[in-house]
Amino acid sequence: MTTGWFNTAAGRGPWIIAAGAVVLPLLIALALLSLWFLDAKQVETLSTQRRAALEAVNEVAAELTTRTEAAASALIAQGAEVFADDGALSARGFYLGRSDVATMAIFDAEGAQVFPDPQTLSTFSELTYLDQGRARLEQAQAEATDARITWAGSLRDPALPVIGCQRIEARAVCVYFLPEFFMDQAGDLRLYDLGAQALRAEVTRVHAVLPAPYAGFAVALEYDLQPAYGGWALVLLIGPAVLATLGALGLFAAAYRAHLQTAQARVASLAMVSHELRTPLANLRLYADMLPDAAGDAPRVARYGQVIAEEATRLGRIVDNALATETSAPALQTLSVDARLRDLLTRFGPSVVDHLNLTLDLNTPDVVRMDGTCVDQVVLNLLDNARKYAPSAAVRLCSARRADRIVIRVSDDGAQVPVAGAGGFGLGLRTCDGLARAAGGRFTYDITAQGSWFELSLPYERAD
Repeated sequence: MTTGWFNTAAGRGPWIIAAGAVVLPLLIALALLSLWFLDAKQVETLSTQRRAALEAVNEVAAELTTRTEAAASALIAQGAEVFADDGALSARGFYLGRSDVATMAIFDAEGAQVFPDPQTLSTFSELTYLDQGRARLEQAQAEATDARITWAGSLRDPALPVIGCQRIEARAVCVYFLPEFFMDQAGDLRLYDLGAQALRAEVTRVHAVLPAPYAGFAVALEYDLQPAYGGWALVLLIGPAVLATLGALGLFAAAYRAHLQTAQARVASLAMVSHELRTPLANLRLYADMLPDAAGDAPRVARYGQVIAEEATRLGRIVDNALATETSAPALQTLSVDARLRDLLTRFGPSVVDHLNLTLDLNTPDVVRMDGTCVDQVVLNLLDNARKYAPSAAVRLCSARRADRIVIRVSDDGAQVPVAGAGGFGLGLRTCDGLARAAGGRFTYDITAQGSWFELSLPYERAD
């Protein structure tokens, strides 16, 4: 009986194999179809959740701005009332008794200052604030209206308080607000200084840039991703995978992870490309703004036009690089590294180089074949970092040949300020490392309180 059963099973073996050959691809196709559906649903849900988070963080920013405007307006009105009812001495006591206000100034309808009288000031800080902030004060009081506060100054300027002016009964009342006032209004909200911190583009974080008086700062919101599917979809995925053997299950799981990683990488990829586009776009705008001033000066117009054309070409190369695969060979160009660097410094003089205390030590005049686009983008990123994070430091740009590589080094004697948790200066250094790797080179750096250096090492070929 056992033998008969075995023979029967053996006879049916080819049919089982044939049925498996038909059913297994169908099960795999069903599983793949399920993965496609789940991935599409996940991307759609991710976009919906991100839009909701953006709306939420914008509401938080709007609430903070409105709350600050209301509190500042009430304080300005109170100061004006004290001055009108009780005179200059009481008005002075009003702000000296507060820890969030430095001083106050009042102007009549013709713009003449009626308070304070310089002869009655007794503290050095009051004289200093009014003297150093005179230009801001005059601008703010001239633009003040009844409807809203006019702000002047920035929280990022530690030397001067932020000035808020509003017209009350034809008088312009201006109050010098200390940072404590704005911190009290922000409460538990964390403010990000955009000049010192690069907000990383993350799938689970959104941010909103704040207007005056918080100009230069942003608020960020973390949110949790919610799955786009329920238990029935998991059954649809797991069922065919189990029937298609454990190997098929592993394949499906790997495919799902790859799809999910692709969806999560889209935001980070856009942030990287936008960082690379920012500098040439700024240079284009700068030279376009300078064109009207050069009217009638044909050489200057031609030079500005050449820079604009070169930057447009550079933008096209950046886009091409973003679309290219990582396995693409670097685009070699015949060039002199020293001449290339000097041309780069000339093109970006007004927007970057003119703001640096820069010294050159260039020792690679020979014409070679190498990736010139990588040189442009990395050096420009490093000089722009020096401009933003070590503006008063002495910066040195060097080039040299070492064996079969050309080494370009940017160093400074100042303390650049890295972004906590970002592995350096946000997208800038990560971009430099990625560009160097794509060109077959290396990017290294060291950042200390006594100074920093950044080194790009690229292979080259001798020009024929």
